[in-house]
Amino acid sequence: MLLDLLKSPSTPAPLGDSACRVTFVMSWQPDGVLETPGAVLAAVNQVVAADLARFKDFIEAR
Repeated sequence: MLLDLLKSPSTPAPLGDSACRVTFVMSWQPDGVLETPGAVLAAVNQVVAADLARFKDFIEAR
């Protein structure tokens, strides 16, 4: 499972002079039928949260 936010479709929306909201659309498929949905969802949530934090740091450093 590889999530690449920079390749995901995104939509920026201004929230004033110094802020904006960026909406990403992502989709993924579990690697197999033996994965439990809860475990997969927890892992995906962790990966997405970490990727979004890195993306935020990247954008704010520019």
